[in-house]
Amino acid sequence: MKNIILLSICVTALSLVFLYGCKTKKGASNSGKTNNNNTPGNMTETPPKWAYLISGAVGNRETEAQFMIKSEDEWTKVWKETNQSFEPMPPKPAVDFTKNWVIACMMGMKRSGGHSLKIKDLTVNGDALKISIENTSPGKNCMSVDMITYPYAFYTIEHFKQSKVTFESTAVSKDCN
Repeated sequence: MKNIILLSICVTALSLVFLYGCKTKKGASNSGKTNNNNTPGNMTETPPKWAYLISGAVGNRETEAQFMIKSEDEWTKVWKETNQSFEPMPPKPAVDFTKNWVIACMMGMKRSGGHSLKIKDLTVNGDALKISIENTSPGKNCMSVDMITYPYAFYTIEHFKQSKVTFESTAVSKDCN
């Protein structure tokens, strides 16, 4: 079982290397752009600071999901669920929950390698925080491994005052001509 998991990880890593040099082609959505137009009725604030924490291709979540993790106990639970296929389990990245929370982005089950996701932008409008996520998939002529993957990404975000958090996903296809 360990050999199969290690082989899957190696093959996924190789497929990501092949896709790394491909051009990115955005879909029809215009998400990911920050609105800095501070006209009356459209007041925006500076979003909280955020940073990449860790990502992978075997997150074990069947469906797409985005959510906030606000405690060490929640983080431990999600980390165990995300890494249940690995023996030994990789060490959980440290997060200081007195200052930061974790944004969890799960892409769900995919039938090939070469998928990834990342936070593209954060915008604040009054009591609302919008997190824009870019889901990237291999496009035409892209080489990718033929295996089930569950891409995920975790980010830290400083505590914020907004009580309404929304997530917006945009699909992006890599062009590998």
